[in-house]
Amino acid sequence: MNSEELWEWYVALPDHSKQIFLSLVSQQLTIHCRAFSLDLEGIEQVRAFKGINELQHQLEPVINFIPLESKQYPSASLSQTVEAWGTRGKSAIPAM
Repeated sequence: MNSEELWEWYVALPDHSKQIFLSLVSQQLTIHCRAFSLDLEGIEQVRAFKGINELQHQLEPVINFIPLESKQYPSASLSQTVEAWGTRGKSAIPAM
């Protein structure tokens, strides 16, 4: 599945399923942070934590606002955030 297919799948989900999916993604990010604390050191570790922190910072409002049917964090902004993070993430988060 490529990123476009994944996005189409996500957008087609009912709101409660989007919230569950994003919560699971958020949970997995915390697991990756544990690995960073064990496997990385110095500036590499700092960059990894900053990258994950920024992604968490972008995900949490979306997760929280979905049940409120808020337009403050629409799906399109999530798409842009993830796309931008994916591009920057290659330098912000080292490969494991």
